[in-house]
Amino acid sequence: MDKNFFKQIRILDGGMGQELLARGLDPTGTLWSAKALLEEKTHSLIESVHEDFVKAGAEVIVTNTFATRQVRLKENNLEDKFEILNKNAGKIAKKINVIDNIEVQMYRLTPKNGVSILDASNSKDNTTAPVKKISKRYLLK
Repeated sequence: MDKNFFKQIRILDGGMGQELLARGLDPTGTLWSAKALLEEKTHSLIESVHEDFVKAGAEVIVTNTFATRQVRLKENNLEDKFEILNKNAGKIAKKINVIDNIEVQMYRLTPKNGVSILDASNSKDNTTAPVKKISKRYLLK
């Protein structure tokens, strides 16, 4: 990670949840954006939103993990889905195809003291960690 990356003003992506709704995601239940991570048929929708944010100028993308916090999953009896939801969010974000020579940083939302923060720390399996330069020749792996 380039420690100087955020010494300049950077453009973050937009609201993933609202964009998923605008593109037709069914908002059934309270964890509909997490549900989109469970259903493989909606992974391409999430991927296309990430890609379009980058094409629109985003230099930082945040994984679709807003509704995957353990406390929210527990409230909805989905606590056992925590790992798969977060792995899927990382894998989907890493699949985006971007315009050559654009540097994009990828973060996940991580709750800390009840507040979601951007987190670039490494995870055990490296599925949601990262902050890597990507281009058509170098996609996140």
